[in-house]
Amino acid sequence: MKAAPEAVPIPEADVSRAVAELRASEELLRAAGPLRGCCGVVVAARAGGADGDELRAGDVIYAVNGVSVLGLAELRSAVAGASMRPATRARPRSSTSSPSTALTPTAPKISQGSAGAAYCWGRGESGQLGNGTVRSSASVPVAVTGSASFSSISVGVALACGLDANGYAYCWGGAPGIPSSPTPKAPPGNLRFRTISPGLNRTCGITTSGATYCWSWADSLPVEVHGAPDLVVISAGTDHVCGLTSAGIAYCWGNNRNGKLGMGNFIDSAGTPTKVATELRFTSIDAGVYHTCAVSADGDGYCWGSNIEWEVGDPTPGSWSVPRRVAGNIKFQSVSAGESYTCALGVDGGGYCWGADPFGNLGTGAPTDYRPRRVIGF
Repeated sequence: MKAAPEAVPIPEADVSRAVAELRASEELLRAAGPLRGCCGVVVAARAGGADGDELRAGDVIYAVNGVSVLGLAELRSAVAGASMRPATRARPRSSTSSPSTALTPTAPKISQGSAGAAYCWGRGESGQLGNGTVRSSASVPVAVTGSASFSSISVGVALACGLDANGYAYCWGGAPGIPSSPTPKAPPGNLRFRTISPGLNRTCGITTSGATYCWSWADSLPVEVHGAPDLVVISAGTDHVCGLTSAGIAYCWGNNRNGKLGMGNFIDSAGTPTKVATELRFTSIDAGVYHTCAVSADGDGYCWGSNIEWEVGDPTPGSWSVPRRVAGNIKFQSVSAGESYTCALGVDGGGYCWGADPFGNLGTGAPTDYRPRRVIGF
């Protein structure tokens, strides 16, 4: 691996600007699920893209509960898809907590950073803060230790992983019952990745050559997923994984509880990637806990798996082993599947959620509902 580039100081004013940009999107982040650890990266620049899409020195990058990190300039247009995955339910703040309380924006404060430096905050009992300690939580961002300089970060339930500019992966944290690391460690194999997605008990990524690999903890050996098609998107859930090809064809593998693999049956599991039983083409997909959701090429939301709490968006409780169209006529850009609820970003820029609402996590001010409702204030 090449040495990390020299850190470049970021002006205080640029960091303040970046934090201010987050405030407009904070409500959706908080409404979309209990944050099980978040990370931010301060980057110097990113080549390509329209002028308004390029990242500048001082931009703070946020990963919310998993998948890819996006710049704040793009966060509002993609927060519910590739940049966010709700984790399992967390304990409510108090018996008097309300949806309106949970929606109060609170931007994290980073006084100054260096190019490629990573920061994490939230829960830390598995070392997922990456600062060399195992602690219950951190309410403010703490610097991830080590010399690695990151271009992206992805956060799972209790595990975080980052990619440097060359595509090399570093992971920290862990999961119940498996070894954890409170500092970034590079998995063996010297692989380079285009994208990476940590879930609960496994991390999966797509290499620069297009191969799919998964591994169990921060520094275990990545194993190639045999039979995997050429995927361009990957999402690791609690105990299943889904991905999309460049043509938008969906594949899933792992635990098939409640039919969440979408194979059209309820067999226990699939050891190799299996095509979801549909001819639909998707642009976004997310593997949750008990269900999976995706957005079709024409902007419709589809979910499959457990619908016990209406998280699939269908009025009939139960489980579905094939994609079911989400109720209503809302067109979506991206979607994020949680434990018993789902949130998505509409083409109108609004955040929408449906399913269970035990802690005000839907952010809609309404009780549990199978119909997508707009997040208040977004």
